[in-house]
Amino acid sequence: MIRRTAKLWGNGAITLPKKWRDKWDTEHFKLEEDEMGYLVVKPIFMDDIVYYEDEGGFGLHFPNGMPAAKVYSMVKEANDRIESEENEGKL
Repeated sequence: MIRRTAKLWGNGAITLPKKWRDKWDTEHFKLEEDEMGYLVVKPIFMDDIVYYEDEGGFGLHFPNGMPAAKVYSMVKEANDRIESEENEGKL
């Protein structure tokens, strides 16, 4: 287990040690509080998208999170495709 200390900057940022930044191929991290009240930092990988269907409907689940801008661009792309097919009479 690697242990390091980090400094909390005035703007609320904490710098992750370079060794960890190099280890995880992502710029996104999820912060969670564990059952003992400790802060846990977990890398988020954007490839983890799960499609689901159940009695309540269907959707996408991002177990590791996803930036809002990426979700927006995916929804916009899907809506543009639907609109294009409607205009061509395919729907």
